[in-house]
Order: sequence, then C-alpha cells, then structure tokens
Amino acid sequence: MGKLLFLAKILIYSLPFLAPPILVVAAGLGAADSVRYGGPSVAAADAGTYPALPGYDPHKPTAIVLLGNQGSEVTDVLAPYEVLS
Repeated sequence: MGKLLFLAKILIYSLPFLAPPILVVAAGLGAADSVRYGGPSVAAADAGTYPALPGYDPHKPTAIVLLGNQGSEVTDVLAPYEVLS
C-alpha cells in the first residue's frame, strides 16, 4: 500500500509539469494535419491553366502511379519514379 501511495504522489506532483507540453504537442499536431490535408478546393485547382500533355509514343513503355488528393506527399512518388525511370 505504501508503494501505491508513493506512485500516486509522484503522478499527482508531476502532472502539472507534464500536462502543458503534452497539450502543446497535441494542439500543434492537430494544426499541422489540418494544414497538410486541408489543401485547396477543386474550384481553385481548376482555375489555373495546365501544361500541354506530351504526345503518345508507342515505342516507350507506359507506367502510372496513382495518388490521392489527401495524405499524399512527394516522397510517396520518389521510389516508384526511380524504379520506373
């Protein structure tokens, strides 16, 4: 019983020191995810002009790497690009 009381006191006394950094990290991660996955709307993306597509060359092999609008990063494409290039 004495060890349990000692551990409870340690937890109670350390909580005010540990809670603020944990809350700051949690809030920062939430804000970072909302910025990363928020992205522009479809209307904003369609407002721009796109470059002309290259012509089809039947002598070259064709490969496709499919990505989603949310959660994709440039590093998700680097490995397949390197292997297929």
